[in-house]
Order: sequence, then C-alpha cells, then structure tokens
Amino acid sequence: MTSIGEPFVLATVTNEAFRGGFCVQPGPSESSSVIVTHGQLSASLVELEGRPFKIRTWHTSHAEPFTCPVVYDALRARYVAASRDSVLILPPQDEVAGGAEATRERVSVPDRVFAVLHRTGGEPLIVLDSGVCATLTELQGSPGKRFRSKKSRICGDDEELVSVQAAADASRNGLPTSLLVVSSKASGPYKCRLYRVGDSEIEQISETSIPKSDKPSVCLFNGDLLSLGKDGSLSGRKLPLPGPHKAFLAALDDSRVLVGLGDRVLVWNVRFGTMEASRTLEGQQATAVKQWALIRKDLACFVVSGGGVAGSNNVMCVSVKLGRPTLCQVVGLGARAGGGVLTTASEVAAKVCTGDPSSVIQALAPVADALPERDLVALVGRLFQTGAPPPAGSPEIAVLHSLLRCPHTCDILVQCLRKYLHSEQATALFVYLISVLESYSLADRDEMPLEKVIDWLSCLLDAHFNRWALDTGPIAVGDLLRRLSTAVSHVQELFGDLCELEQWLMLVLGKTDTLKFEDPSLYTIEVLE
Repeated sequence: MTSIGEPFVLATVTNEAFRGGFCVQPGPSESSSVIVTHGQLSASLVELEGRPFKIRTWHTSHAEPFTCPVVYDALRARYVAASRDSVLILPPQDEVAGGAEATRERVSVPDRVFAVLHRTGGEPLIVLDSGVCATLTELQGSPGKRFRSKKSRICGDDEELVSVQAAADASRNGLPTSLLVVSSKASGPYKCRLYRVGDSEIEQISETSIPKSDKPSVCLFNGDLLSLGKDGSLSGRKLPLPGPHKAFLAALDDSRVLVGLGDRVLVWNVRFGTMEASRTLEGQQATAVKQWALIRKDLACFVVSGGGVAGSNNVMCVSVKLGRPTLCQVVGLGARAGGGVLTTASEVAAKVCTGDPSSVIQALAPVADALPERDLVALVGRLFQTGAPPPAGSPEIAVLHSLLRCPHTCDILVQCLRKYLHSEQATALFVYLISVLESYSLADRDEMPLEKVIDWLSCLLDAHFNRWALDTGPIAVGDLLRRLSTAVSHVQELFGDLCELEQWLMLVLGKTDTLKFEDPSLYTIEVLE
C-alpha cells in the first residue's frame, strides 16, 4: 500500500538558497548515501542506512565558495561542485582530508554556473547563466572558451533561466536525458522547453508557455511537461490544495507524482486523478516549508527553519513507499490480482468505460469483505470526481451500488469520508443517496439495502456537516436536510403500509385475533437510527 513515512532530521544547512538545485543530491547509486551541501563553505556525504551519519566532509574557502549543490559524477567516481565561474572536481570520499586540496581539479567556464545536474550512471550536465548546457567532458575540452554553437543553448539571449530539471529517458538505453528548462523575459509568461540531451547534441522537443508566478510548479512526467494549473489541477483533475495553489511536483513513476506543500506532502495518481497517500507535517515540521525535493524514488526532502539558531535550517526527510496499482492500494478503480479477477486498476476502469459492469462487480466480489474503508471511500470518490453522480442506468451506477454494499465500520468510514472525500464529492453523493430514498421501494432491497443507504447518509452527515454548515454555495445544508426529512417520511410510510399488510395477513391466516396498528415510526426506528 502506498505510504509516506514519519519525517526525520537529516542535516543542518544555512540560509543560502541555490538557484540551480536543492541542497541534497543523490550519492553513488550502489549505496544509500546522499550529498548534503550545508552552505557555501562545506558539504558532506551522509549515509542513510540506520541513523544518518557523515561519511566524509568537504570544506572550501570564502575565495572559492560552493555556488551550486555538490553532485556525484558516476563517470569519474568523483564529486562535482561549482564556484562562480569555475567547476570543481572534488576527490572521492575515501581519500584523506589532508590530500584533498591537492587532488581538487578546477575547470574554468566562460560564464557563471547556474546549475550542476546529477545524471544517474553518468557525468553531470553543467548549465551556465548564459543558457549553455554542456557535459563536464565538453567543458574540460575547451576550458574558459565560449560555446558558439546554438545546439548547446537552452534559452534565448534575452531570456533569464528560472529553473532546470533533468531525468533519465526511460524509453531509451544508455544516458539520453530529458531536460526541462523554465526561462522568462522581463515581461510575458514563462517559457517551458523540453530537450533531449544525447551523447553529442541537444534536441528541442517542445515549448509551452505557462502564466508567470513566484515559482512555477512544473516537472518532467513520462518524458513530457506536467504543470499545476491556476485552479490547482493536474491533467484536468483538481488537487485538494488550500489557499494559493503553490506546490512542488516530482514524478515517482509513470502514473504518480509527489506533491510537496507548505504543511503536508501527498502522492497523487495523475492517471486516475486521485490521492493515494498524504501526510500532514506537525510541530516544528509544520512551519512554512521553504523547499521540497525528490532525491530518490523512495526519498523526499524538505527544508524548514531551524528555530533555535538564526540563519539555520533543518533538512528533513520522508520515505515514500509506492504500492502496486491494485484495488486495495490505489485510489482509483482496480482489483486485486489472483483468483482470475482483473489484475490492475486500468483494466477495471476500461471495463467500466466500455459498459461491462458485470465484470467490474465480479472483480469486486472476491475482495469486498476485506476492502479497507479508506479504499472504499476513494473508489466511491472516483465515481463522483466531476462533482456529480454517474448517469442513471450507466455501468458506473452498478459499480457504485456494489461499492455501497461493501461491509464497513461506521466510525472508520466517517474518518475516511472526512479525510479523503472532497466536499463537492460528498455533497453529490449525499444528494444521490437522498434521491435513492425518495424513490425507494421493496424491489430495491437486493440492489441497494436500506440499511446501507441510511448508514452512508449518517456517516456523510457526521463527516461533512460542519463544512456544509459554513458553505455559501448554491446548495444549502438546510435544504438538503429538509429534503432528507421528506425522504425518510416516505420510507416510514412504506414500512407503515408493510406493517398494516402484515397484520391483515396474520388475521387471515388465523395467527392473531385482533389487528394492532402501531405508529409506523416504531417499526422503522431501529433501521433509521
């Protein structure tokens, strides 16, 4: 099951904000270590196995400060840093501190270094303020010389770099890299360009404009640009973001992204438009997060104020564990593997879209009794993702009824409805359940048991009444409650008629001598409560 671990302190860093990257970078791929750049004067290789501890530390002087985070160079088995208009190749971690200065190599570059980008399994990419992107080998071949070829440029002469991201191109073998560049002019929107960096050339793939903001929320996703919309949506699906929509984005795999906010972090399934996991930062962690970064697919880091010492910050880490996209793990439509049922979320969703609800219900049946309330709510929310119920008679309605019949514990269901179902989705579900009561008959008993309808209505009221009471939208909670009261009266009359019919049958069959018509509410009180 997808989960986000408890945050822990990794290191202390100063207030220097590196434009070209985050202060924590991946270490050698064969280890669990990371590189922490503490500020402009020092950096450390930190082992994460067990309790974090430093393997070694590099120091530098005020005359040659680190101006970009230190990254690992897998080609040379060394570490690369930048200092203004030069690139520093630092010694490997197993050399003694006494000989480190003698083995430090300097490569002059024609402009100030904007970023040093880590590449798994290869040498880093060096991006200069002028918009030139080159490998360390290319810079060593022409130290201090300007690159005149336009093939190496990733932004225009009149543009300023805002951010750069690199990721391995999963569709190819070797080291081709997808490069996302965000640049801007003095006026106008951000320009987001996607490049493919090969062994000998840089090829532009696409260019997109997005509105200018304090910090663009963009990332590389499946070899393309993924950006957060003004309304807080990704690929047309709205995220549960409070206030201004500012977030850090990083791809976890081909369907999920990590979303880092000021007070929490979540895993969002882009394919289904749903949330798989979330963790709210508490205590000191909840102070405004300054930066987020995904260091590895299973490790995210963020920076918060240190509190006690002025100018000091703490780097915190959280582990990210991705579950398989199955029914009980993903917040979308899916089924557990095994037993001949549908094996993936996409397969079940495809069955719904092609109008084959019976297959979906068959897929749900083997796991219905063990379906956690959290996943149950997430699956129901998936069907109400547009803020409206599925069309009457559609395959989705049959799937919805199958989900509503699943066993649940009301206390846990209330918590999950409050936490994982958006208010507009909850309202749509509440209105739909009222409509079920309004037209309820004994013929609906097998399809939608009355007890389940009442349970879900009660749990929705417990979970969302406070929000509805404060809501100034077009649907007032008072109107909903009056409509619910009328629907409940209809059900009471239905059972009152049933009670009267039962009495007449008993009289005809000789099972009773007198008719005893009681208040119909006495007959239904146990069900309705």
